[in-house]
Amino acid sequence: MGSLFHLEVGGRTLALAHAERVHFDGANAPLYEAVASHVRSSDRVLDLGCGHGALGPVASAARARHVTFSDVHAPSVTAALTNAARNGLGPCNGVVGDWLEPLRGERFDVVLFNPPQTGGPAGLEARQPDRFGGEDGALHFVRLAAQLPLVLRRPGGRLVRMRLSRATPRAVDRALAAADGVIHSVGA
Repeated sequence: MGSLFHLEVGGRTLALAHAERVHFDGANAPLYEAVASHVRSSDRVLDLGCGHGALGPVASAARARHVTFSDVHAPSVTAALTNAARNGLGPCNGVVGDWLEPLRGERFDVVLFNPPQTGGPAGLEARQPDRFGGEDGALHFVRLAAQLPLVLRRPGGRLVRMRLSRATPRAVDRALAAADGVIHSVGA
């Protein structure tokens, strides 16, 4: 794991380490407090595509009942669990697998989502899915919108997504408008 970075959430400082191949942009640090504001103490939270696990610890620090870290990249899930333990957060667990496959039958009150949102030439996301989100940056949002009903508790389930300026906002908004549940966008 990489060097530590710090996030301030709810008056608490979290010390988190980067996972290999996972990017952290310090300019987005203020957004994490906004993410925490959408988490309640009774919530079961899914940090989908957890990376090094910045969103999940933020939810746990906001007193979520339970956090599940999920990623296709096993070192990312390990890093997320290590970050949670380093900060005395819990309860939490981690699962490794493609998208929602390892979570069949589970329901969550909140799904946290900050996927790769950078657009690029056609086919680039297939070669580097951890870096690119299709030609317009919306690929991962479109995929999630179709599958969200499989894991989001009804009624009252919420998707909290990081909205960064890299993805084409109209394409993302169109995809998520068709999703079932309440959508909270945090960011630009």
